[in-house]
Amino acid sequence: MGNKQIMNKLDKYFTKWKPETDVVVVGCSPSLRWYDFGKYIDQFKTVIRINICLKEGMFNHTGKKLDIWATTGNNRWDGYSPLDISNPSEVWPRVSGYADELKANGTLDNFKGPVTAMDRSGVSGFGVGLGTGLIAINHAIERYGKVTLIGHTFYLESEDAKCYDFHSELEDAEHKKNRLEHHNKNSYGLRALKYVQDWRAEDKAVLLNPWEYDNLRGVHDGK
Repeated sequence: MGNKQIMNKLDKYFTKWKPETDVVVVGCSPSLRWYDFGKYIDQFKTVIRINICLKEGMFNHTGKKLDIWATTGNNRWDGYSPLDISNPSEVWPRVSGYADELKANGTLDNFKGPVTAMDRSGVSGFGVGLGTGLIAINHAIERYGKVTLIGHTFYLESEDAKCYDFHSELEDAEHKKNRLEHHNKNSYGLRALKYVQDWRAEDKAVLLNPWEYDNLRGVHDGK
């Protein structure tokens, strides 16, 4: 589906749209750039965002509300933190070691809320070999029961399999390495997508953009 078709379908869809859940979990996929999702994301009671999730000039696509920040360590981001833009009520590091790193490098100096590592919170232990976004979705489902998803497209964007964060025009070296080696030419993405398909079938997750996965290369989940 071309960009104009995507825009037209979404224009029509959002004329009668209302949030189906209290919580939205926002990834940092380039699919956020397909449309101005920001004004819809910010209508949710609780907005959970992953990693590099806010950037000046992109708020029309991403929104600006941030209640919970779920993150890996941020040493590879040159000290970037969405806490410079927003003030969430909670931070969810992927593992306890990243919580220690965020404290040591000063990221949390002005943050007063709870810091709950997702591997130390009494949830199922889900996540071996999976990305932080998928772990955060699972964590959110276990806490809230049902969530809305946007921007989680698991390395499947575009015909040439480029994968990058929403704010970048290019695939970076880390993503290229993951795609060609660890992620084994999209086997990782398909595995991740299967979890989302299961959560949708179990009525634990819905998509803010109902056609997000339909527009991915060679992937159709039948919904």
